[in-house]
Amino acid sequence: MDTEVRGWSRLQVMMTKKKDMHRHDKQVQAELNKTADGFIQLKGRLDNVSVSSVYDKSLRLFKDEPELKIDLSGVTHSNTAGAALLVEWLKEARDRDQNIHFVNTSEPMLKIVRMTNLERVLPIS
Repeated sequence: MDTEVRGWSRLQVMMTKKKDMHRHDKQVQAELNKTADGFIQLKGRLDNVSVSSVYDKSLRLFKDEPELKIDLSGVTHSNTAGAALLVEWLKEARDRDQNIHFVNTSEPMLKIVRMTNLERVLPIS
């Protein structure tokens, strides 16, 4: 399982580089916010452009949390960059001895997780 996680982490880095090379004018938006009930809610489109800013914000939000409960119900679109983001979060949570759970997974997010065979790796409900 760790080999799979490491491979996706490299993919996330590659997607970020690709984003920088192929930036386009269309505003692609994804948001990551902490809710009053302790969840971290991810909303919007996850793609090669939006993943980088979401990841940057996650570094601040996740830092001091013993447990990460990430609500994916607001994800309206995802490609492999979004799947790579989840794997990167899983890897980093393990490195920091944090528990991580992906909850309320939207259909678009679930579809890419299944297409990439990550349902065995990611703690998704």
